[in-house]
Amino acid sequence: LNLIQTLCFSDDGVLYGAEGSLWIVDMTTGAPSFVAYMPPIGLLGGIEFVPGQPAPFSLGVKGTSGGPMGAFAAGATPGGSVAILFAQGGGGPTLIQSGMPCSGNWIDLNGTAALIQVARADAQGKVEIGPAHVPPLQAGNLRLQALDLATCATSNLARVLF
Repeated sequence: LNLIQTLCFSDDGVLYGAEGSLWIVDMTTGAPSFVAYMPPIGLLGGIEFVPGQPAPFSLGVKGTSGGPMGAFAAGATPGGSVAILFAQGGGGPTLIQSGMPCSGNWIDLNGTAALIQVARADAQGKVEIGPAHVPPLQAGNLRLQALDLATCATSNLARVLF
């Protein structure tokens, strides 16, 4: 991870950073969660969110491995259910099997994907789970993704890096 070149809060209070990639930044520890790669444009500065736009469905992690960690999502269906999933090791994609909510859709987790928790989004479309103790050996090995069960939209893939 290079130095984050620019920071910006979204309308719903999520702190984003950019440096060739877009990251969600835990405001307590400063640990970033990867959201997406950005096209190479050189140095970045002064990113901002345009007011009144719908929040992107995004997932971030709070805390660092070896201690209590949690996850939070924004941009979910207000009042809807959100599944927080995890997998160990490399990425996916993996097809959601028939008989499961959102079957036939793909998630960016490998075949070890399992459910952590289903949580109800608040009126602003935010969800928060945890804290739970995460062993230090999970750093670099644990991946999470949120699934909006109302729309079957998937969030970014969040990796526990620290």
